Amino acid sequence: MPCAQRVPVLAYGSNRCPSKITWLRRELGMGEDPVVALRARTRGLAAVWASGLRRRDGQRPAVLAAAPGAVEEHVVWLATPEQIAVLDRCEGRDERFRLARLRTGEVRTADGAPVVEPWCYVAHGETRRPSGWTAASSAARTCRRRPRSGWSANPATTASTRRP
Repeated sequence: MPCAQRVPVLAYGSNRCPSKITWLRRELGMGEDPVVALRARTRGLAAVWASGLRRRDGQRPAVLAAAPGAVEEHVVWLATPEQIAVLDRCEGRDERFRLARLRTGEVRTADGAPVVEPWCYVAHGETRRPSGWTAASSAARTCRRRPRSGWSANPATTASTRRP
């Protein structure tokens, strides 16, 4: 499928780790279509720890939060409808996370091109809300989980629109 027909999805937390693609193919039957992933820099939002743990493995997942002044490296997937369907199952769409347009902060590809209102999986339900801790104890760094300081976690602003 040509990139122009794919849907931009901001990937953070484990969804930006290359091994997750292998896991999605093996465990959830994601097909062999190429995963097009662009390096991206975000401003004004961050991946932080969720307030609750996953039932499956007891780990604390990452969620997006508004974070004025924060700059982070993430990934934008240019996803096919089939890949989004697999991500929906993985993320527990409309149970644990919801798919929405990002209205907080700024997203740009590595070459500086803006990604206007990409889709993203945001917290849905109490256990997926950003934790109330300070950033020093709750910031989630993708793959390697290191804390950062300088801001506190607040939910990212999104707007639900029609489904991709």
